[in-house]
Amino acid sequence: MATSAAPAQKPRTRPAPQEPQFHPDELGALTIWPALGQHQAKPEAPRPLITPADLEPAPKPRDPIDAAVEASEAQAGSVKQQGLEAGLLAPRDLTEIPGFSRWAAAPLEAMAAPPAPRALWPFVLASLILLLTLAAQAALHYRGELSRKLPATQPLFEKLGLEIPLARETEWISIEASDLHSETTPGRLQLAATLQNRAPYPQAWPQLELTLTDTYDAVLVRKVFTPKEYLPGDAPAAFTPGDTPVHLNLEGGELRPSGYRLYLFYP
Repeated sequence: MATSAAPAQKPRTRPAPQEPQFHPDELGALTIWPALGQHQAKPEAPRPLITPADLEPAPKPRDPIDAAVEASEAQAGSVKQQGLEAGLLAPRDLTEIPGFSRWAAAPLEAMAAPPAPRALWPFVLASLILLLTLAAQAALHYRGELSRKLPATQPLFEKLGLEIPLARETEWISIEASDLHSETTPGRLQLAATLQNRAPYPQAWPQLELTLTDTYDAVLVRKVFTPKEYLPGDAPAAFTPGDTPVHLNLEGGELRPSGYRLYLFYP
């Protein structure tokens, strides 16, 4: 049996790819994709909105006071350096020691050093002079009492030309007797009194106060007589110890006193 052979088939060929044709106006709307099989680059990581540099504080403006202090320190350092170069300062004067102050060194050394002993004789001499001055003032003030209690001091005061005042002690003087009567002449009164000094030394003459009263002991008139008025012209200058009579002639006018009071005192 005869067989017939099938006709041989022609191999199929793939047509060559054709490059696409684009219009120039369409290029802007196309997206170019990488060819398949090629390595694609990794997409970039998104940039953070805030970086560490943004978190750093902004530099503060410089304080003018700090700037002035730094300038002063720089100027002081320059002056110290110039003094060191000129030989006016020693290196030890520019060395800073912690906890040490050159300004306080001298006072501290003075406090640590034992004080020098002071001489006492000026103080003793000044005290003696003050005591002598005080004693002289007291003797001058109380020279009357001192001369009476120490009679030996009286010539010393007289040589110095100091007057010795007389005593004025009312407790040693008194009126021993007195009398007031009318004379034959109308309006004239006569007073007689005896003054006594019981002190053992002379005293100053006291003043004499006379008061005239009526029948009701009311005061009619009062008068004070000084020693020149009730003493005679030849009376001694001092009220010597003992009794001294006194006589006064008074002009009463129309007064008709029925009583009187007599009183001795020192002003």
